[in-house]
Amino acid sequence: MHEKVPDYVSEEEKTDTKKDGGDDPPTLVVALFVVVAWVVIFFVLNAIDKADPIDKVKGFFDRNSAQKEMCAERAEDASNSYAAKKIYKACMSR
Repeated sequence: MHEKVPDYVSEEEKTDTKKDGGDDPPTLVVALFVVVAWVVIFFVLNAIDKADPIDKVKGFFDRNSAQKEMCAERAEDASNSYAAKKIYKACMSR
């Protein structure tokens, strides 16, 4: 009649699943992912540190306030308010 199929897994089939890695993720892929993640984090933090946006903004406002003061002094010598505005705007656009 019918041939009986064994309920157990043979030793050969057990070793085949272990060679394929089974359900576990490959160790090499996990290790590479961790290394790549650390490198990306390092470069992002390094770029943020070098960019230092706070000091750039402070420098912009310091330069801008010094320029406003200098242009206001130049505009004081104008004969009327229209000429003073023109002198101030021309000075600030530099």
